[in-house]
Amino acid sequence: MALASNVSDAKLEKQEDDAFLFAQMACSIAVPMAVRTTIELGVFEIIAKEGEGAKLSAKDIVDRIGSNNPEAASMLDRVLRLLASHSLLSCSVVEDPESSNNLHHRLLYSLSPVSKYFVTDADGVSWGPSLAHLLDKVLYPCWDFMWNKLTGTIPKEIGNIATLKLLLLNGNNLSGSLPDELGNLTKLNRFQVDENQLSGPILVSFANMTNVKHLHMNNNSFSGQLPPELSKLPNLIHLLMDNNNLSGYLPPEYSMLQGLRILQLDNNNFSGNGIPSTYANLSMLVKLSLRNCNLQGTVPDFSPIANLSYLDLSWNHLTGHLPTNKLLDNI
Repeated sequence: MALASNVSDAKLEKQEDDAFLFAQMACSIAVPMAVRTTIELGVFEIIAKEGEGAKLSAKDIVDRIGSNNPEAASMLDRVLRLLASHSLLSCSVVEDPESSNNLHHRLLYSLSPVSKYFVTDADGVSWGPSLAHLLDKVLYPCWDFMWNKLTGTIPKEIGNIATLKLLLLNGNNLSGSLPDELGNLTKLNRFQVDENQLSGPILVSFANMTNVKHLHMNNNSFSGQLPPELSKLPNLIHLLMDNNNLSGYLPPEYSMLQGLRILQLDNNNFSGNGIPSTYANLSMLVKLSLRNCNLQGTVPDFSPIANLSYLDLSWNHLTGHLPTNKLLDNI
């Protein structure tokens, strides 16, 4: 019984840690998201049209919007309460015996001095549309949580943020495996989770990130085979997965990554397999680092790669010769 209780407590603690991590991330964008939603629904304009000092409940506003969703009023009320807590709306409480809640009260919302800037003025000007556009194009695409003290696993819900372009989580204490939903981030440009305690496989679903340029996943405990499917990433320029527990073979398909400039896979265990000769076709490569990877076989001829300036193949079981042309002078 004691063992079962300990396991249950550990599971509950992990769930709480995961929830806290997502709350830390979500709180930084909750208010901007609420502002954008309110602008798009025309809430500020609806209240303003009722006249000076007008007070409306969430249900009153939903009735004017014309929604048929029976949950719309309660959903909107949560959004409006959040805005009121940041003085973006004013809120008052009135008694309402017919209210569905046990406290028999109703919340009424009115324009605050700040929210009046989101209402069209006498000259037909409103900051609302411009702010909504700014939030969509500038704020949402970047989640920067580098070098905090985040713990727990990466929430799968992040995969629902379709506009995300930068996801920077490196230098934390994150653990567990990566959620497959991250592959839904098709607009992502940079994915950094290096310097954590993450484990499990490298996701095949990452092949869907067709706009990604940087995959920095080094200094973790990822394991298993490198997915050949990553060769489908046409814009990838940095692939950093050194200092993990990767095994299997080096996918020959990676020679299709014609824009790749850095391939860094040191300190993994590729099970005595060799370096694919087709890697000599990576014409844009600047750095190739395969130190201590349990590789064997013949070193490919990398002399055609004109810009290769860093080559580390040490602590393997390779044979052959390094190029004798000017490439050697840059290494």
